[in-house]
Amino acid sequence: MKIDKIRFQNIHSLKGYHEIDFSNPPLCNSGLFAITGPTGAGKSTILDVITLALFNQIPRFDKKITTTEIEKIGSVVTHFEDKAFAEIDYQSNDKKYRSTWEIEKNSKKNWKDYEMKIAELPSGQILDIKKGGVPAENERIIGLNYNQFIRSILLSQGEFAKFLKSDEKERAELLESITGTEIYREIGKAAFQKAKTKKEEIDLKKKSIAAIEVWSEAEIEAKNNLLKEFKLLIASLKQNISVDLEKINNIKKYKELKVKSENLIEEKGKLEQRKAVFQPYQLKLEKHEQLDNYRGIISVITADKASLVALESRLQSNVKSITELQMELSDALREMTTFTHEEVDSDNFMMVMKHFEMKIIDFDKQLSHLKI
Repeated sequence: MKIDKIRFQNIHSLKGYHEIDFSNPPLCNSGLFAITGPTGAGKSTILDVITLALFNQIPRFDKKITTTEIEKIGSVVTHFEDKAFAEIDYQSNDKKYRSTWEIEKNSKKNWKDYEMKIAELPSGQILDIKKGGVPAENERIIGLNYNQFIRSILLSQGEFAKFLKSDEKERAELLESITGTEIYREIGKAAFQKAKTKKEEIDLKKKSIAAIEVWSEAEIEAKNNLLKEFKLLIASLKQNISVDLEKINNIKKYKELKVKSENLIEEKGKLEQRKAVFQPYQLKLEKHEQLDNYRGIISVITADKASLVALESRLQSNVKSITELQMELSDALREMTTFTHEEVDSDNFMMVMKHFEMKIIDFDKQLSHLKI
């Protein structure tokens, strides 16, 4: 922020209209200048005009300026005057603005409420902001609120005198309070504590890493060889499983044929019973075959005989197949006994195969760990 001009009228003890132009010589050519004078000369008034025009506040009072405060303290406006104003022209972010504070009395000699406004320069266009929003808009434009502004830009006489008379420790604390930099001390403490915590975490991780066992080249080679052996073993086991699955399918087929055979035997028994029941009538049927009354029965019996012959033929064929499958089953069970090293029969072969598959899965897990 750069201040170009301040104008004021009837502020504190400085009666009448006054203007200070910081943009013209000799002030614009001076890198550094002092505002001096005896007590009551109006040095602080110049500083008050700046904050009054920007924020409706002055450093020597704690509250915002209102008609009640003006009547109460009786020092913001020059005594016995009916109006006053404070105005500042300033630059921020390559733009120029004019902020104005003013107040006056009504016809009954009572103070009206103060007015504030902001205008863009050089056009003089007044911003569409209510008077209560002017301080906040100045804060936004300047980038500092009221407390930050008076600490970083304006240093009141009382605080400056206290600052000069303080010892080194008090001066540091007062300077920190005036400039609002106490937050950086807290940030420094927090940063130190966080760095300490992170260092402890890093040391702990280093210890954890150091505790990890690292395999030697010989151990790695041994693990790789073991891994190869497991791979070969698993490949062999998978091949054997395929063979065993084929055998299991054959066993299932055998059991299905066995059930069919049992059904045929049962059906054959029923037919033989029917034949035995009909046997007393067979001779009579043969003698009286020419009789129409018995022709239907004879036809049924003849058909039953043919069916019985066919069933006997199928039964003999199934018995033969069962015998062959039983031999294959015996061979498969012997091979499974040799392969799994467990006693296997037609009743427990599924349980044994289940147990054997669990071993294969366990080998796969061991192989996965070795890969990691």
